[in-house]
Amino acid sequence: MAVSGYIAGAASDSLIKAGYSFTPVRKIMQSIGFIGPGVSLLCLNFAKIPVTAAMFITAALSLSSFSQAGFLLNIQDIAPQYAGFSMLPTREGRDCRRRRRTVGAIYNEL
Repeated sequence: MAVSGYIAGAASDSLIKAGYSFTPVRKIMQSIGFIGPGVSLLCLNFAKIPVTAAMFITAALSLSSFSQAGFLLNIQDIAPQYAGFSMLPTREGRDCRRRRRTVGAIYNEL
């Protein structure tokens, strides 16, 4: 997944350097990141051996990194001069939700 994240970022950067606007590049990356894992998981239904199933799951996880390339590009598109600072509330909000769910799950089990 780390390798595919690098490939997604490099592809996104190369499309922007080629002259494409942020919006189409963001939509392309997010489309790959959302449709790719769905197709991979649908193909998982046809896997006959565990190796093939593992390959489909790996492909699904790898293609999901393309959605992050599109999401992070959206923040740079909205406010390029504040992109580094604007990532803080985005990630902190995500982490707070995760912590709340974890604590809620623990207390729900008690």
